[in-house]
Amino acid sequence: VQPRLRLLAGGGGAVAAPEPESFALLAPPPADAPPFHVIVAGDTGAGKSTLLNALLGYEILPTSCCAACTATVIDASWGEVWSATVEFVAEEAWRETVTAAEAHARAGGDSSAAAEASWERATAVYGSPLADATTLLARLDVAELLGTSRQLSAGGDADLADLVAPFVDASASASDDSGDLSPRHLWPLVARVHLRGPFAVTAGGVLLRDVPGLADESASRSGVLERVLEAADSLLLVSSINRAANDKGAKSLLPLPLRRELLDSGYLGDLAFIASKADLLTPSEVSENLGLSAGTSAAACAAARNAFTAHTLTHWFHEGCPPHLLPA
Repeated sequence: VQPRLRLLAGGGGAVAAPEPESFALLAPPPADAPPFHVIVAGDTGAGKSTLLNALLGYEILPTSCCAACTATVIDASWGEVWSATVEFVAEEAWRETVTAAEAHARAGGDSSAAAEASWERATAVYGSPLADATTLLARLDVAELLGTSRQLSAGGDADLADLVAPFVDASASASDDSGDLSPRHLWPLVARVHLRGPFAVTAGGVLLRDVPGLADESASRSGVLERVLEAADSLLLVSSINRAANDKGAKSLLPLPLRRELLDSGYLGDLAFIASKADLLTPSEVSENLGLSAGTSAAACAAARNAFTAHTLTHWFHEGCPPHLLPA
């Protein structure tokens, strides 16, 4: 496990997928061994999907510099051929969503956050304004998907990315060849998408899991992370380096009791902070914020910002922990 984590967490350099010849270094697990779950979490727009694409070595997952893209849980694991399994939500779960959405609409939008999330999911599928729940649930184009799964086969990484886009990308419309939208969007109907391909980083039994952002403006998507963290063997917290030191969303996943337990139990190596977008640098701004002298080189500014981020996060992580748990 530890070599795989070192490969994932990496050092201070750029993240890059291992070459195919390194497959032999990642011995496959026994047939009956469960996968090692690595959850990638962070605020919307932090670069989680970009990081995972870099680890996988292929541009499979949707990314955007302007809006949230990842709309459902996406797993990636080893496979000798390119394929994906799309699992749709159960009929009863969708019935509860539509019923709550109808109640939210009748209340004029004045209801709980959960009801608002249900309304958002329903309108993404059916459009707005919503009809009554009975009418909506009778629509065969949606009902025939519930509780089912769909197998997708692709000829390569680009083909796979195109095939899964309607199921994982919140900005993608569920259009058919004629251009008709039925339903409008598929992501609310999808419980999980499992990608398989020759991803070197997963060859030793690692399963990478990309989830919607912590601070996603969509309540229905931001709540997904809380439901999958229990399955995590390792957690990668991703944050833009410009705000990593004060990222309340990422820090909220690590309350003081959990930090103490990680330190006391020896599981600290299963957690890593990933400072993304380190290539975005304005030397004058960094110099002013960190008190560097005027004319400091871009390389020196980048090194100083890296050191400041690492020091600040390390200090925060150990703050409030008993002395015997602190590093020597």
